[in-house]
Amino acid sequence: MSTMSSSTENRELTLEQKRSMTQTLVGAVASYIAEDEGVDIETAFERFFASSVALKLEEFGNLLYREGPGYIYDLYRSGI
Repeated sequence: MSTMSSSTENRELTLEQKRSMTQTLVGAVASYIAEDEGVDIETAFERFFASSVALKLEEFGNLLYREGPGYIYDLYRSGI
C-alpha cells in the first residue's frame, strides 16, 4: 500500500466537504421525490426539508452524508 493512499484514507473530511456532499445528496433526493411524487423540484425540496431525514442529514456525527442518495431517499419514504 502506498503512503499517499494510506494518508488519504485516514484524513478527516472538512466541514466544507461534508456540506458539499450533503448538498449533492439533497439535490439527488429532491429529484427522486419530484419524479416519484409528480411534483416540481421546488416542492420536492420543501417536502424533503420538512422531513426528519433532512434534520438527521445535517448532523454530521451520524455519517449519513456518506450514504448514497438511494439510501437517503428510502429513509425519507419510510418516514424515519
